[in-house]
Formats: sequence, structure tokens, C-alpha cells
Amino acid sequence: MSVRVQLPRLDIGAGCSIHAPCLTCPLPQCRFDSPPSTAFNLQRNKIIREAYYERGVTINKIVEATGKKERTIKRILSERLTDGKG
Repeated sequence: MSVRVQLPRLDIGAGCSIHAPCLTCPLPQCRFDSPPSTAFNLQRNKIIREAYYERGVTINKIVEATGKKERTIKRILSERLTDGKG
């Protein structure tokens, strides 16, 4: 069983999933100008927690699949226990 996390693809000038093309985008700030997308990180963390808690994927397999360090994965998994979010 593998866990895959899809990173957003940036094609300069082609726009994004919100609006295309970039030069006519109505947003006040480009979604790629901010630090790593909070929404993306929340989705990634949810996928990691679901893989571990609901499907029984091991931490080592998650580390291999995501390229994140074991410490990061354990932090993401502990968030479920401290903030009540699943």
C-alpha cells in the first residue's frame, strides 16, 4: 500500500486552479506567493493521519512515500491527539 501526496504544479503564466491566465487574475495576491499553502498542508496532514490511523500504514512507509522525516510524520500524527481534529 502506498501513500502519494500531489504537489501543486506551477507553470508561469498559465495560471492555477483558481484562475487562468495569471495576468488577468482577480485575486489581490497570487496563491503561490504565500508560504507553502496552508490548505495544501492541512490536506497532506489529513491524508497522512488517515493512512496511519484508518488504513494501518506504518510510519516508515509514510516516510518513504512523502519524503518527510520521521520526526515530521510523528508531529503530524500527534496533532490529532492534541487538537481533536481528525
